[in-house]
Amino acid sequence: MLEDDARATAAEYEERGWAALCLHTADVTPLDGEHGDDVGLSVLVPDDEFDELSARLSPGDVESDVYRTTALGYVALLVVLEDRTQELAVVFPAYYAESDDSATRLFEIARDRDELDVRLRTLSRDRVTVTLSDPDLLAPPEDAA
Repeated sequence: MLEDDARATAAEYEERGWAALCLHTADVTPLDGEHGDDVGLSVLVPDDEFDELSARLSPGDVESDVYRTTALGYVALLVVLEDRTQELAVVFPAYYAESDDSATRLFEIARDRDELDVRLRTLSRDRVTVTLSDPDLLAPPEDAA
């Protein structure tokens, strides 16, 4: 369902004349820094899509829009990163369990910092990091400020 929404959203951008890259995410992991990891939301994407992403997206120049819902104990997200200079939209689904302690700690840290890093990565750990200035966009709806 999220993938269908991602494809439809990407198609809407293309109808407006933008380029759209729809990523097929696999594993999504909240990183709270507790085990020496970075802090942020880690999103695994296929190598070929990552290659295109890293070649086209300038992470410092993006704005974000997030559509969020909860279902069956999970927070489901549809994330849209807009690079308005290039008229490029990067669209991808993400999710995490509402009961995940790492997610709870991640959002506490993100609120203290007033930002949340989203790391789009490959299995080989290559990554593109985008910093969102409003972490509550990805927090569970009842926890959002």
